[in-house]
Amino acid sequence: MANVTTTTAAVFIPELWSPDTIDAVEANVVLGGLINRRWESQVTMGDILRVSYISNLTATTKSASTDVTLEAVTESEETLTVNTHQYVAFGVEDIVATQSKHDLRSKYTTKAGYALASAFDTNLAALAASFDNTVGVLGIEVTYDNLVRADQYLNDANAPEGDRFLYISPATKGGLLKLDEFSNADYVGPGGVGDAVRRADIGKEIMGARAYVSTIAHSPSNGQTNCWMAHKDGAAAVMQKTKTKSDFILLSDLDAVVSTQLYGYTEVLIPPVTAGGGTALDNHNVTVRGIG
Repeated sequence: MANVTTTTAAVFIPELWSPDTIDAVEANVVLGGLINRRWESQVTMGDILRVSYISNLTATTKSASTDVTLEAVTESEETLTVNTHQYVAFGVEDIVATQSKHDLRSKYTTKAGYALASAFDTNLAALAASFDNTVGVLGIEVTYDNLVRADQYLNDANAPEGDRFLYISPATKGGLLKLDEFSNADYVGPGGVGDAVRRADIGKEIMGARAYVSTIAHSPSNGQTNCWMAHKDGAAAVMQKTKTKSDFILLSDLDAVVSTQLYGYTEVLIPPVTAGGGTALDNHNVTVRGIG
């Protein structure tokens, strides 16, 4: 007996395309918004921004019948060079734009914005590899003592308590959640530090730093990560220009879209509390080494 099957009736069975798309997942892009960006408006032209230091002065005990000694401090400067030029480019042929069910140009323009933002964060995250203050060991889970020491580095440097942040990898967050300080009932409660870590927000009353988790955190090798505990002023960036332009290329019969960004970034050296024009240090940053 012959039956009508899906094979014999294949020409009558349509294939359907969903109006939805499955978009690639995106990393948490946050680091660029955590550091100093206040000089951005000053870099409307040129390629180097120089910011002068102002050191503390020295208080001296005056003796009777003696003249004061005038203090002259030789100051230095912070230099921020705008020399990172990145782009994302793609083209959509006119036949595709006409026949496609999806607005591919719009979809890929959005993805271009993410690609540039994540590239910006990737470069910033790598600064942690060169910070002078370091706690922890690469490839080993971060300990509570590591965080306490990192916090002390910032306190010793008189870093302001506000605008501190902890920038960590997912593996580092996982290690923290294993610690008693973040899981034991004696420490955990409504709004307590353990609850805060699970929400990626370490309580200010414990460390004074809000935690942000991202897969973009710098990884020098597989299973390793360089995380940050820092103050906002410990690093700076200026985004001099971003733009997206499109053009119809006649000979190729396509719309070409190019998105670009031009920026500079640096760790910022801070003059010490010690008076008299001492050497500025990157003392508002701590590299927290751990697993990645």
